[in-house]
Amino acid sequence: MKISNTDCDWISLARLYLDATAGRYLSGLIHNANNSCHIIAMATGLLRMDGGNNLTAKLDRIDDADTGLQAIFKAVIFRSDLLDRTPRTVHLPEVIQGEIDFFHNCLFFKHNIETRVSISQTLHPVTLPPIALLYCLEAGITNAVEACESTGRAGPFPLDVTISSEGESTRISITSPVPLPENTIPFASGIPAREDHLGLGLIIARNLCTMLQWTVSLTGDDTSCTYTLVIPSQKSDFTTS
Repeated sequence: MKISNTDCDWISLARLYLDATAGRYLSGLIHNANNSCHIIAMATGLLRMDGGNNLTAKLDRIDDADTGLQAIFKAVIFRSDLLDRTPRTVHLPEVIQGEIDFFHNCLFFKHNIETRVSISQTLHPVTLPPIALLYCLEAGITNAVEACESTGRAGPFPLDVTISSEGESTRISITSPVPLPENTIPFASGIPAREDHLGLGLIIARNLCTMLQWTVSLTGDDTSCTYTLVIPSQKSDFTTS
């Protein structure tokens, strides 16, 4: 596929990557859903065996499992709703929480990442193509999670997510406790961070940001790495880029 900065190819690539991420975490989603189903099956089995004994406790377990199932599917449905390229106003804290919920289908994230979210009391409303926000957020989270996983150590790894107002813009920062590898050139085209990658993930984010007049950066020191997305308060739209 021929790629240019003036047509929808970068948006199409972003959609392909987002669909691939959903597919990659499908086994984790099934694992999480199966845990809830197993609890429901055990509780209903006990109800059949001894009827009303400890009925409240058994029903509470079923309710908890049902709540867990609903949360799993709610996160997937919420994310799917963000695949639209038509601009609309979004509530950033809700999107961030939805992403954290979705990434619990990544079992390394679920068991090893400890998210710490800090939100400014006053945030600018943002109107933008949801797919661009979703992709750029997932690029940052994925980069951070894979960096933690590459250490070969077990967690918890703190993942700090900060949303703040900066002048007439909104800044979203994602910081992981893993330094950038030596000689890394952020956003260098065709240079994958891992052998099983194509080296396009951050390139797509950069091009989406260029099209929408956002800015994105990846910086680090000896102890950490920070992915930063800055979104202007004025409406963002691919058709006016």
